[in-house]
Amino acid sequence: MQFDEGNAPDAFDRLMQTIVARRDQPADRSYTQKLLSGGIGLVGDKIREEAAEVVDAAERIAAALAGTANPAANSAPDPSTRAGKTPGTCGHLIYEAADLVYHLWVMLALHHVDVDDVRRELDRRAGVSGLDEKASRPATINPAANKDPQ
Repeated sequence: MQFDEGNAPDAFDRLMQTIVARRDQPADRSYTQKLLSGGIGLVGDKIREEAAEVVDAAERIAAALAGTANPAANSAPDPSTRAGKTPGTCGHLIYEAADLVYHLWVMLALHHVDVDDVRRELDRRAGVSGLDEKASRPATINPAANKDPQ
């Protein structure tokens, strides 16, 4: 990982440092090591599971908001719901998103991909329409982009 001089690593960097340490120096009792040992199959299954939980958490917030009598409440969740992991709150969505990021970082570490590589890719895409970026991908990355619409 590369850091700008004087800048402390953020939570994403610290998380990746811990995961890489578990990968390179396995510990006896480490969930991260267990995932890494399980390879793409186990880590991929966990990513799918966590992604589904993120969607479920978002749907619970939407359902909770739809049930409110106050139309203004539908514009944004109440900030006071950001703590904890109570279903139907932003806190639950944040909790599940953190789980998803952790498992994604494990997959990246499994393949020796650094967080800075992801940052560079996001920087490359900045200011580019998502539709244009997706359409410009090679067929091997985006086979749907080269299909003849019927």
